[in-house]
Amino acid sequence: MNITLKRTPEQIELIQAMGSKNRDTAYEAQVALAEFIGPVINEVIQTAPTMSNLFTPLQFNADAILAFR
Repeated sequence: MNITLKRTPEQIELIQAMGSKNRDTAYEAQVALAEFIGPVINEVIQTAPTMSNLFTPLQFNADAILAFR
């Protein structure tokens, strides 16, 4: 499965925003990319024969403090 980013003005702007010196702008761009690419990555993990055995999907809020035991 390939993820292809087209060189549309919106996608170029998103990638540039991810490298912004403004932390809020960069964070918002990273969240937007994660929302776009997350479902595709989840599908790959669930369908790949060995990947699905290695990872368990977890959902959490952006403000959550994560602790794994």
